[in-house]
Amino acid sequence: MSWEYLLKNELPRIAAFLQMSGATPEEAKECAQEALAECWARRTDIQNMNAYLRKVAHRVFLKRPVRTVPLEEAHTDPPDHAPSPCAQAEDNEGNAKILAVLGELPPAQRTAMAYTLDGYDPAEIAVAIQSTPQAVRTSLNRARNTLKTRLTHLGKDCT
Repeated sequence: MSWEYLLKNELPRIAAFLQMSGATPEEAKECAQEALAECWARRTDIQNMNAYLRKVAHRVFLKRPVRTVPLEEAHTDPPDHAPSPCAQAEDNEGNAKILAVLGELPPAQRTAMAYTLDGYDPAEIAVAIQSTPQAVRTSLNRARNTLKTRLTHLGKDCT
């Protein structure tokens, strides 16, 4: 992969992945750039650049100080290149609420959901986060139940 390809195609997707993991757009861009720089320096040793980029970016994000944004104050736009967690959500305010609800999930559930929304299956996620596929499936099931409950409460039908 070329540097130009990574900047043009993967950097926005990594930032979107991080936003689904709970990062603000600014944090997501910074962490994605830091991860890209770190991975580029080690590119000859990396077998699966896409997966490793996400792993490094997620680790960079988790090392940052914790910040919380109450659901009522959520106003960020959804990531540009990420699939929407709820295909029926048509307005930016609704997508911001979805991202806020994702951000309220426990870390394991939020991480599993972010990887899933980025196209990874439970076995791939388990490898990336050093867990088991069953633990990932359990986290995903709990996350989906929580999201369904919270989004239904907020008036977003995600069925």
